[in-house]
This record gives sequence, structure tokens and C-alpha cells, in this order.
Amino acid sequence: MRTKVLFLFVIAIVICFTSFFLPKEVFAGGASLVNGNKTNEAISTQPTKYINEQYKPATLNQSQQSKSGGLNWQELLLGAFIGWILGFLSVWVVDKLKEPKLVFEVGSISEDNTNKWRFIHIKIKNLKRKHWYNPFTSSPAFACKAIVKIEDKSFIGRWTSKEQPIGNISNIVNVALVHPREDIYPYTVAQEAVELAVGIKYENEDEFYGFNNESYLPVHSGFRNNTYQFGQGEFDGEIIVSTLGQLYSQKFKIHNKSQKRQDFWLELQ
Repeated sequence: MRTKVLFLFVIAIVICFTSFFLPKEVFAGGASLVNGNKTNEAISTQPTKYINEQYKPATLNQSQQSKSGGLNWQELLLGAFIGWILGFLSVWVVDKLKEPKLVFEVGSISEDNTNKWRFIHIKIKNLKRKHWYNPFTSSPAFACKAIVKIEDKSFIGRWTSKEQPIGNISNIVNVALVHPREDIYPYTVAQEAVELAVGIKYENEDEFYGFNNESYLPVHSGFRNNTYQFGQGEFDGEIIVSTLGQLYSQKFKIHNKSQKRQDFWLELQ
């Protein structure tokens, strides 16, 4: 955006200089031709003489030359400033009309009957703008990073589309300690939506655990990261997504009412 504003500022200065250095009257004459016998006769008999008389360069008197030759720096600076303001506003308006429009929904629930666990997710879409006054579509939300807050604890969220830190120990450690970012494109089909894992709960256990890449580390048995451990009850949370300097947030509430994994779910607020 800074490059666009600087370019428009330079254009405004060039326009101002051009307007001040050109004389106010460049050519004299140029009036519409008069339909008459004398005019027609002059055109037919001596066209060159007629054109020279009608379209001869203007001559400025001494006072006019001295007046036009003086450069009004106040007007020049004012014109440049106004041009910069208009250029900045135009770029700002276009960027606002094209910025991503992220919305949050309750995501999918993943269960495993063998391990008897349940994952809860939040879904994020980048909606296309459909306003008659806006000819632009939403821009992709590049390099999105998500922060999940549950009560007084927070952690970097894990996008479900990214590689799982599995395999040998070195691969797990290398991948688990890196938190990839996600690109969210304007929503046209269901596959354009992305999801973020929030928590995991096991059957017949009181606790649930916040979930991210660090949960894959071998020190956390079965993804149970005790740093993000919560008991039974209701817990207020918030997800904050940052993308290229812009922030989008959504509050939610996690319900963990019993030891049954079916009683573990979230709702948006």
C-alpha cells in the first residue's frame, strides 16, 4: 500500500508542475468557422493565409509574461498535498473493499471408537463480497496464524490441513515445534473452508486438553498436554486469527459436563 501511495504522490507532483509551467493560452483563434460568402471565398482562394490568420500563436504582453513566469509555490504545494490525500483515500478505499472477510462457525467433531477420544474444531471461511456497490471480490487471507485462548491459558492453534508431526522422534520434534500458517481463499466451495483443532477429550476422564502441534511431542501421552489441561465445567474461550496485520476474532464457550465424550462440545458466542 505504501508503494501505491508514493506512486500517486509522484503523479500528483508531476501534474502540478505541468499545469504551472504551461501558459494559460497556447493558441489564439480556433473559433468556429463562419458560414458566409467571404469566408468560403477566403478558404477556397487562399486557404493557407486564412489558416495562418485564424490559428496563429498567441502573444502575451509584458505584464502577462511576468505574471505567468512567476511560480506560485503555495498553490503548487497545496495541489500536491490535495493530490496525495486523494491518492491515499482512493488506495485505502480499494484495500477496504478487497480485504478478507473471515467468519467463524462451529467445526466438525472427530471421534475414534478405538481410542475413545473426541476432537472439537472451529471452521473459518473467507466469504465473497456480494454488494452492488463493491465490484471487488475478497482477497485471500495469506499466512494466517491462530491464537486459541481458554480462560487464562493460550496457545498457537493447529490447522487440520497441515502435516502431522508423526514418524521418527526427530521428525516429530522438528515439525511439532513449528506452527505452519494457513492461506484462506474466498469461499466458493465447501473445500475452501479451513478448520482449527481446539481440544481433545477421552471417554471416562474428567479432563480435556487444549490441542495443537505440541500435543504430538512424546512427553505428552495420547496428546494430553498437561499445560493446557481443564476439568469439568464451562469455559470461555476466544480464537484470534492474524493475517498480514489484520485481526479477526470470535468468542466461544466449551462445555465439558461429565466423563462422557458426548458431553464435550463448543458453541460460538
